[in-house]
Amino acid sequence: MDTDTLTNTPEKRNQKGQYLPGTVGTSPGRPKVPEDLKQAFRALSMDALNVLKSIMLNPEARDSDRSKAADSILDRAWGKPAQAIEMSGGITEARVDISKLSDTQTDALLQAVTGVLFTESADS
Repeated sequence: MDTDTLTNTPEKRNQKGQYLPGTVGTSPGRPKVPEDLKQAFRALSMDALNVLKSIMLNPEARDSDRSKAADSILDRAWGKPAQAIEMSGGITEARVDISKLSDTQTDALLQAVTGVLFTESADS
């Protein structure tokens, strides 16, 4: 059944055309992609990768296209890089179980809190 038919029927609106209480005017979400269609797309994955690879390695392609192809490959292989988030205000309390941190993580935490870079001394 068509979701537009369900959400925009006159029975769901009052005489002024407003939605009745408890009625949502939007569709119930993105329709699911059929499994056979997903499999068809997945079967073309290597072809798509080869297209990206050929663009990335083509010295005659625009730099922006080569860069976009490289980014697409890296994002799918390694995930998108973490985005920095700017936070205003302050942290009033942070609890960290330092026993579960690696030495590198502990050093980074101490540096962030104190502003001092901790390194191994030549004596140790």
